[in-house]
Formats: sequence, C-alpha cells, structure tokens
Amino acid sequence: MSTNTEILGAGTAISPSARWVQLGLGLVCMMAISSPQYVWALFTKPLGTALAVSPAALQVTFSLLIVLQTFFSPLQGWLVDRFGPLPIEVEYLLQVVAIKAMCLAANVERIEVGPKGAVLSFRDNIFANPDGLISFIAKHPEGARVRPDMKVVFFDEWEKPEERLKGATGILRALVGIAAKAKKAA
Repeated sequence: MSTNTEILGAGTAISPSARWVQLGLGLVCMMAISSPQYVWALFTKPLGTALAVSPAALQVTFSLLIVLQTFFSPLQGWLVDRFGPLPIEVEYLLQVVAIKAMCLAANVERIEVGPKGAVLSFRDNIFANPDGLISFIAKHPEGARVRPDMKVVFFDEWEKPEERLKGATGILRALVGIAAKAKKAA
C-alpha cells in the first residue's frame, strides 16, 4: 500500500485529495440544509416578542430541536429505507391538515373545492380584514365574487385532485396574509 492512497475492498483506492473534496462538499451540503441553525440569532428577538417568552426559553427549545433532530435522523433514514416514500394518500392528508390550519388562521368555517372552483364561508360571517378581502376580490373580477349569502366564490378549472388542493392552498394563503395584515395593524 502506498502512502498517498488507501485501498478499500475490491481494489478501490481513495486518494487524500478526494477526501478533502468530500469534506468540502459535506460542508456545503450542511450549510445548505441547516441555515436555520446559523441564522437563529436573527429570529430570537422577534420570535420572543411575538410569543412573549424569554430568550432562554427559546434557546432551550431550539437546542432540544437540534439534539432531537440529530438523534432521530438515523431512525428517519431507516424508516425511509424500510418503508419507502410516503404514499400519495398520506401526502394528501398532510396537505389537508395544512389547509385546515390556514382555515383556522383566516377564520374560514367551510371550504368546498370542486372542478369549477371553490366556495368558502367565514365563521359567523366575520373576516379580520374586510377591506383587504374586498380589494382581493376586486383584483379578480372574473375569478371571484361574493354571493348574497355572504359566501365567497372563486372560479377556476381544477380537474385533478392535486390541482384542487393546490388551488385551495393558494386561496387560503392569500386570505391568511390579508387577515394577518389586519391583526398587525390592531
């Protein structure tokens, strides 16, 4: 065996320069996927103010996240190797859960989505930012309107279930943003 290569099984050799390349690529990958770890200090003060918690409580929570993420990563890898990727039904379920969370944030009581668009109603017919909602609907004169029963109708062509989920998510994201503007102003 020479001093500048290491022989692995079946005659494969790795030079020391290849190891440095692997190390550099590993660092780049870690920086790409771990940006919250490196910019955490930027989020601490606004997050602490918004949640009304001390910086120490935030740091402990974040440290627990990093430790648990580190220790559970091998288990996550094993589960993916053992069972494969998530079934499409589970993907849809997770999207529906996200839609329900957005409905709560925008005070949407019910949303019905079909191939021709979506109809939604607000809990107690109250929306946090009615002026913002009216301007949002005005920006889409052929795509949205308010019915006499105070339900908002969004017209679109969504033939496939994926398109319906994506369309509902887009509408609700916009409504959550509009409602959040009113809450910030209050």
